[in-house]
Amino acid sequence: MSVICRDGVVIGADSVATTVTSVEQRVSDKITIEEDNVVIACSGSAGLSQLIKEDLSGRWHEFKQLRYVRDVRNAISDVMYSQIQPAAERAKSVGRSFGGCETLVAMPINYTPALFQFNARADSIEITSEFPFVSIGSGSDKADPFLAFVKRILWSDKVPNSTRLAIFGVLWTLQHVSTVSPGLGVGEPHWIVVLERQGASWTARRLDEGELLEHKQAIVEAEEALRRFGEGSNSALPSSI
Repeated sequence: MSVICRDGVVIGADSVATTVTSVEQRVSDKITIEEDNVVIACSGSAGLSQLIKEDLSGRWHEFKQLRYVRDVRNAISDVMYSQIQPAAERAKSVGRSFGGCETLVAMPINYTPALFQFNARADSIEITSEFPFVSIGSGSDKADPFLAFVKRILWSDKVPNSTRLAIFGVLWTLQHVSTVSPGLGVGEPHWIVVLERQGASWTARRLDEGELLEHKQAIVEAEEALRRFGEGSNSALPSSI
């Protein structure tokens, strides 16, 4: 899942992957960083994701030189489709269903952070301040409602003012989905990467354990505050409820 903020982009992921044999395994590369300031997160076919990343690798500098956001989206989409189309045709030829993969890409364009979602057919949408978050993968139907709750309560129903607020919301959502859907293929550890301004340039970095721990402690405090509200609800809520 990812959130665009006033000062950057936050992308988070769990570390559970399901193989072709339906066996869950722990992985650590659902989010990758290219050329210091391009962040890619994939969900779906692991093999297809690998091929797409390999094709895109080394071309990011070329993409970032494009003047318009739409041109960047189309260029990335064309590269993705060149791998997706043959894979879809091969699946069809042997009577298999084609699930494809979904991809999130965050990168600076003209010194401004941009966030895109590419679906299983390489069609794209830009994530903007009007609807600042997006999730992909098997847990998206659980993540989206919780992210909407976080957006309404913590972000005042608009784009987050800071990456710190976005990190808190993304990590809280990851923990929530992992807890309520343990058999869904979503689980710990959770990883978060931030695209943020460093001086005059944009840099992507992965949060370390210490930073994640600070946010986890804040999540515990937030949940405890809600729990206390529930315990005192007899006096806090209207008598008609």
